[in-house]
Amino acid sequence: MKGVIKGLIIGGVIIAVGIAIILITLGVNGWSIENMKFTANTFTAEGDCTSLEAGIDAGTLKTEFYDGDKVIIDYPTADGLEARVIEENGKIIFVSDLKWYKSFFSFRRIPDTVIKLPKGAIIDVSFKMNAGTIELADGTYTNVNIDINAGTFNANSISCDTFVCDMSAGTMLVNRLTCAKTKIDMSAGTVKLSMSGEQNEYAIYTKVSAGSCNVSSQPGETDKRIDIDISAGTAKINFGA
Repeated sequence: MKGVIKGLIIGGVIIAVGIAIILITLGVNGWSIENMKFTANTFTAEGDCTSLEAGIDAGTLKTEFYDGDKVIIDYPTADGLEARVIEENGKIIFVSDLKWYKSFFSFRRIPDTVIKLPKGAIIDVSFKMNAGTIELADGTYTNVNIDINAGTFNANSISCDTFVCDMSAGTMLVNRLTCAKTKIDMSAGTVKLSMSGEQNEYAIYTKVSAGSCNVSSQPGETDKRIDIDISAGTAKINFGA
């Protein structure tokens, strides 16, 4: 009986905290819940770009190649959705921050962020996502680095010198990856990679604490290398893509 009463008390405290958070949120928003009203923005780089870093909290970010010579970023902002762009020494940094209370109470879909890259440009790309979706355009890059707290990363066919993914949770799918050095570090989530070339070309090093991986450690016949470290989650690596 005492356990039941204790459980009811704890439940009541949790409900009270939840109500307090809602009241505070409504106070921040002037005691009204409204859909976010978005403003479209465009950034055009002044110089050539050799490195791109982009981070999002929600929504969809896409890259695409176009017939032009400067990086262009089309992105939304709103009350509670802030963004900033920095260009310095050939490096462009784009960050979009969504306030949690706006995410909780808004029912409108966030417009896509589109990063347009000059055709023929081969650059470093780095992405960090707390939630949402990132879609990387088909093409060749110097290095690709992905930091996923949650959300989804998709790519169809990409080529790069190094491909690194650090995933806390979420999903990553690459249909065709041509890369000399690939590294996957997973706390949880799902990774699916289809590598170009045959499996025997790759030296593979796997460490699995929990979860599963469909490949095991092996020597390789070339200098290609795949490192996989899984705390939990699932990794599936295919070859011959």
